Amino acid sequence: MKINLILMKSRVAKRIFCLFVICALLPIGSLAFISLHQLSQDQKEKSFQKLHQLSKNIGMSLLEGLSFVQSEMHVASLSNSAGLQTPVRGLLNQQADGKHSRLLGLTLFEGQKAIKTLTGRPCPYPKISASDLQYLSTGKGVLYIQRLNEDAYRMFMILGANKSSRNTRLLVGEINTEYLWEIARASLPAMTDVNIRTSSGTSLFNTSPLSKIALKEIENNMKTSAVGRVEWNDDAGSHFAGQWSAFLKGFIYADDWRIIVTESKDDAFAAINRVSTIIVLILIVSFLVALFLSSVQIRTQLEPLARLKEGTQRVSQGDFQSRISVRSGDEFEELAMSFNTMSEKIGRHFTNLSEMGRMITRILTSLDRERIIQTVLLNATNVVSCDSVSLTLIDP
Repeated sequence: MKINLILMKSRVAKRIFCLFVICALLPIGSLAFISLHQLSQDQKEKSFQKLHQLSKNIGMSLLEGLSFVQSEMHVASLSNSAGLQTPVRGLLNQQADGKHSRLLGLTLFEGQKAIKTLTGRPCPYPKISASDLQYLSTGKGVLYIQRLNEDAYRMFMILGANKSSRNTRLLVGEINTEYLWEIARASLPAMTDVNIRTSSGTSLFNTSPLSKIALKEIENNMKTSAVGRVEWNDDAGSHFAGQWSAFLKGFIYADDWRIIVTESKDDAFAAINRVSTIIVLILIVSFLVALFLSSVQIRTQLEPLARLKEGTQRVSQGDFQSRISVRSGDEFEELAMSFNTMSEKIGRHFTNLSEMGRMITRILTSLDRERIIQTVLLNATNVVSCDSVSLTLIDP
């Protein structure tokens, strides 16, 4: 049903329309806003918890992978000391998870001279300090990263081997980084990215590079908060990040690794966005329903008023015969009946006055007694409601 635009020009119609819209949309809109705000806060908290747990899981998996590498190197060192070559080659050539070998090469050094390459390609002598040698003497390993350029590097693990004469023996193994990063990829769910960096800020691996804004926010967060939750905005939109520091010094001498797992806000709030779409549709439907009901109510309430207004205009123009027909069954119908009665009485009085004026005019303008009497008798029934009229003349 279309809204009568003429009726909508009425202030009463505007009030009714605004009342319907407010009553329909205000409660739903308020409830939707509060619900979406609460859902957004809960989803944001869950996203941060998920990202923090993912970064921790990836860090623990990487620590486990490094411990496997260290264990293999220990076994290789012991096997070499015992003169067993075949078991060592079989162990080192074994593929981790059936995809990548853990070590690309394993070389034994005495002093700074390579005396034997146990498997794979030869490894260079690492640049280690006196403190590193002292740490190696405790039986633990040292992790050494050789930076080739900005995007390339080689990763080595160093173990102290048995001493021979006065020279210290070192076992240097080149770690296959694809083996480690495959572990990180396997632990990463869809729609998330991981960035692995050293505590000094050196990037080791990432599925999607972090922007300068993200790195700055993460650095500031590390200084001010120990929770490891970061939120930032850049050209790509809003993002969440959770981070966890992998403590490597528990079994090898190396800087801690920071595992940062990121997720875009749109992906994290995908369910909330679907709920928002549904709520918007509900609001639109509610508005249309309110529009329809208000149009019906406006037509019901204002059409009788419009008819009454037209009736008063016709009465003011002298049309006392027209009647207003309203069948609303309420006060408007009673008002229309009262208006019709009033119009009828006003018309009758106006007719009486007209007839009396006409009669008086004829009497005053005529000198014929018979004509005056005839005029009075003919017009008396129009002035006075009666069945018969008689006129008596009195001799002065």
